[in-house]
Amino acid sequence: MKTNLNRKLILILYLGMILILPFFSIVNFNSNYLINETNKENSLDKNLKTAGYWNLTGFPIFIDDADPNYNWSKTAKNNDWCSGSGTWGDPYIIENVTIDGEMVGSCITIQNSSVYFIIKNCTVTTSGFISFDAGISLDNVNNSLIINNSFSHNYFAGILLRENCVNNTIQDNIWQDDEYYCILLYQNCYNNKILKNKMIESGGYAVYFFENINNNIIADNFMRRIGWYTASGQAVGFGNDCNGNVLTNNIIIDIFDGIYLNQYCDNNIISNNFISNNYESFGIALGWYCNNNTIFNNTISEIGLSSFMDGIGIYMVNDCDNNNISKNTIIENDYYSIYLGAGSGNNTISENICGNDITSNQEIGIYLVNSDDNTITGNVFQNNTWRGLDIDANTDDCLIYRNFFINSGIKHARDLGTNNNWNSSTIGNFWDNYTGVDDDQDGIGDTAHSFGNIIDYLPIWDDDAPNINIKEPSMNQFFGSNTPSFIVEITDVYLERMWYSVKILEFTIEISFTENRTIDKTLWNSLGEGTHTISFHASDDFHHITTKNVTIIKDTINPSVNILFPLNGQTYNSTAPIFIVDISDNNLDKMWYTLNTDMKKYFFTNNDTIQDWSDIPIGPVVITFFANDSAGNVYSEFAIIIKYMTSPVSTDPTIIIMSVAFSTALAGAGIAVIYLLRTNKSLKRRFES
Repeated sequence: MKTNLNRKLILILYLGMILILPFFSIVNFNSNYLINETNKENSLDKNLKTAGYWNLTGFPIFIDDADPNYNWSKTAKNNDWCSGSGTWGDPYIIENVTIDGEMVGSCITIQNSSVYFIIKNCTVTTSGFISFDAGISLDNVNNSLIINNSFSHNYFAGILLRENCVNNTIQDNIWQDDEYYCILLYQNCYNNKILKNKMIESGGYAVYFFENINNNIIADNFMRRIGWYTASGQAVGFGNDCNGNVLTNNIIIDIFDGIYLNQYCDNNIISNNFISNNYESFGIALGWYCNNNTIFNNTISEIGLSSFMDGIGIYMVNDCDNNNISKNTIIENDYYSIYLGAGSGNNTISENICGNDITSNQEIGIYLVNSDDNTITGNVFQNNTWRGLDIDANTDDCLIYRNFFINSGIKHARDLGTNNNWNSSTIGNFWDNYTGVDDDQDGIGDTAHSFGNIIDYLPIWDDDAPNINIKEPSMNQFFGSNTPSFIVEITDVYLERMWYSVKILEFTIEISFTENRTIDKTLWNSLGEGTHTISFHASDDFHHITTKNVTIIKDTINPSVNILFPLNGQTYNSTAPIFIVDISDNNLDKMWYTLNTDMKKYFFTNNDTIQDWSDIPIGPVVITFFANDSAGNVYSEFAIIIKYMTSPVSTDPTIIIMSVAFSTALAGAGIAVIYLLRTNKSLKRRFES
């Protein structure tokens, strides 16, 4: 009898556990789910393959893809430092290699290759003394990328493209103390790119094109202290027959000479380069018979520290025709801004967009020597210690108009030639010492300006600065993360330049513009929260400058929204609930809420009662509270409450479910206990009888 009783007790306890189990399952479901998901993430394989590093000093790399004993395929198969298959999507890669050439031969030689390959993250040093020895030597090679490598003490060249090298890119490499050439393209190389490299303290040339080097790009490079060891050489040098090349956005400082095109170099573009503090002769020079080149928008300053013919910003040596020199800033050079040598004709030194700024040169702005049929227009000659423009006795038939002569030392100009015209059919030049008048106010002096052999029949008259009208943005306008646009109206007959400036800490950032657009995005992102002043500037060819300011407010911070009442899960009957929200922002504009998916906005200024509650159906109600500020930043938070026709006891659906489960479990346990008690009494009566 006792055994049966125990079995019944065990059965009753088991039934009670079954009834209680759902309660604990509900409570633990979320936490168990999160733990399982976290374990899945932690089980991911995080092993990463890292490349090795190889020191191959004493074992230079030699690849000849025309020789089966030394081709790419065999090299990649036999060496851990080479991988890939030579396709565009899977190029051969040589990386993380260090080679000291020990002053013998080239460190890496690749020839007769047209597959795709990359040389990266390598250190190459001390290649040989003999001509065509190099840190990396390419011969008859196409489709390479040489990137992020370091070169030093290579005695002939850091990188050599010897002959017939096409579609190669040399990018983001560093040269330090290479002895003669950092990069040499020798013969018949075209469509190559030399980009974003740093070349420091080379004895001869940063980049040199020897012969028949065409349609290449040299851009965004930094070159410093080039040619100092040998007191010769240039940052960039072209030899003979180098045509159609582009040199742009390079920084060239502390060098012996700048950019030099030697002979028969045509149709090249030299633009947007910064060239400063050259020790010897010139910033940019065209040698002999260099025609149809464009020299545009370069800044050239502080050229020349020594003897005669030194210190020339832009120099044409002999017989250079049909070249266009425009929009360059050429300042503070020792002798001349622009020098046209013998036989250089039909060149245009012109404004095109804004003209040249030829200021503060030690002697002469532009000097023409035996150079006929040139056009000089739109240039500013200012603060030259001798003359702004000087024309020698063998220079004839030039046209000089719409130039501006300001504060020259001895004379603004001298003309010893024949039949040179100092005005066009409609306009002459501005002379700051013109003593005439403009009674009819047409912008042209009523009488000619003449001195020496010079007669300007239509001298420019102007005494007005540019006018600026800021239409957008408005004063104290708010802006968020989106970059603000501007609309300004600037008028001046001789407008030269427009720009805006913004101060960041103690620095003033200036950005030029030619049309209305948005503020520079990088600049805008650099500005902190709060008030900023944007200054718009305009200058004319007379160096009159006008500035107008507008103050704007940057606010990229969202308002804060904190719902204090109602709380998630609270229940309400037909009586509309009140709401209490805490919303803050320094530039708060509007506050509103929406109900469920209805897009209707209920604007409010104070905590209040939910509107249109009677129209909301029974069930869950999503109340979303919004706030925006004057800069357009918007933020929201929401609460979910339950609407019933009569108030229920519970407020949270989860608690209701848990309570029902728990109550069911307790009820089951109670039934079991009653049953047990009754059974025990019956058993007891039977036992006693």
